[in-house]
Amino acid sequence: MPDLFNIMNNAFDRSPLLNCHSIPASNIYEDENGFTIEMAVPGFKKENFKIEVDNHRLTISAEAAQPEGDTRKVHRREFQAQSFSKTFTLSEKTVDESKIDASYENGVLTLMIAKREEAKPQPARMIAIS
Repeated sequence: MPDLFNIMNNAFDRSPLLNCHSIPASNIYEDENGFTIEMAVPGFKKENFKIEVDNHRLTISAEAAQPEGDTRKVHRREFQAQSFSKTFTLSEKTVDESKIDASYENGVLTLMIAKREEAKPQPARMIAIS
């Protein structure tokens, strides 16, 4: 799977010790029909996200809105929604870029990416001897 999803254009991914809180944690799963990306991105609304595919690159980004009118004094802040952008390179041999669906629920952004028919497992085939 390493050549299917390569994280690109994110300096924080190259150095996990630098401000790792600004990178959404991601899980990638595969089954016979496709791939699922789950990103932990609490604090956003679905309209904050921008998801686009261009030249075999899937880019997921979001702009965090600054809360207006919040006059509370902050004593400790351990989490907050932060703007981000994360890009994955998609394998043109494996992924059907026209079949990508996204949903956002309970702070998790989920993308379902279908495999091309030719990339799905094929049943065994018997070869006749002539």
